[in-house]
Amino acid sequence: MAIIYMKKIGGMFCPVTEEDQELAKKLKHGELYKMAVTKPRNLKFHQKYFVMLGVVNANSDKYETKTSLLLHIKMRLGHFDTTVMEYFRNEQPVTKTLYTPRSISFGSMCDLEFDKFYSRSINVILRDIMIGSSQEEIDRQVNLILGFS
Repeated sequence: MAIIYMKKIGGMFCPVTEEDQELAKKLKHGELYKMAVTKPRNLKFHQKYFVMLGVVNANSDKYETKTSLLLHIKMRLGHFDTTVMEYFRNEQPVTKTLYTPRSISFGSMCDLEFDKFYSRSINVILRDIMIGSSQEEIDRQVNLILGFS
């Protein structure tokens, strides 16, 4: 599978680099191709998310670490995989459900997915953790730390 970076210009997708142009030239005119559209992740936005977790954690006594806060957010958002285990204990059937949080790493989410995750995280934070706060208040503190004031 070839990966070609494209930019939308004037309603059309155009290859970004010379290498992308060479790969695109190999595609036959009139043929049907399946495309998976993703937007490469923005490192600064990823960093902003973890600064935000630090701000929330510093303003709340509910979680000892940013990691436990992130785990709470993932679970509240349903960002986990479910595994049902069935086994016997003392000759009795036992069923357990395991919940494994999914990754938010660069390889796991494109920028569009991460943007949605970020927005939904803010909703969880305002609803469950920093009740009475606003997104603007959190953004202001994050921007101060990042030097965007």
